[in-house]
Amino acid sequence: MGTKINLAANFFNKISLAAKFAISIGIVLSICLSIAIFILNNTQNNLRMALTQSSELIITEALQANSIATEEELVLIINENRARLDNDINTNLRTAVLQMLAILAGIAVSVVILIYILFVYLIRHRLAYLAERFNDVVSGEADLRKRIEIHGNDGIDKLGNLFNELLEKFHGTISQVSNATTQLAFASSQVSQI
Repeated sequence: MGTKINLAANFFNKISLAAKFAISIGIVLSICLSIAIFILNNTQNNLRMALTQSSELIITEALQANSIATEEELVLIINENRARLDNDINTNLRTAVLQMLAILAGIAVSVVILIYILFVYLIRHRLAYLAERFNDVVSGEADLRKRIEIHGNDGIDKLGNLFNELLEKFHGTISQVSNATTQLAFASSQVSQI
């Protein structure tokens, strides 16, 4: 189980930042569509039940009235039951629409929060780390042997890679100056002995 989680984490680290956002939004949208389909199916079942009950009621009342009612009274009973059925259908549809709007509003807020958290974690946190390392070099307090850890291949990782290459060149230049200074000091001591 742990290796599967590590594989998933490694895969997630290696894909680009844009792909991470796309995958996250795709998952959220899939959940939204699943919820909407569930609500619509539930509403459809409620409407079928209401239609069946109303139809049975219309038929029952029509059969009871048929023995004592005229054709006009039967039409009146059927029209009253149709009005009741229309009212039931409109109530169920209104309820379903309100439920879907409430759920979609909740999901929209969740998506905004998720995107903000991903932005803060994936971008802002990493940029703050790079800025701290840049500041160390600029202030002269950096260990030029220490490199930035690279975990992927997105734009921030490429920037970190370029920074590591710059540090490598600085380190090489400082090593050359140090070697030249040592050689110059040695040559100077030999000249002074002569």
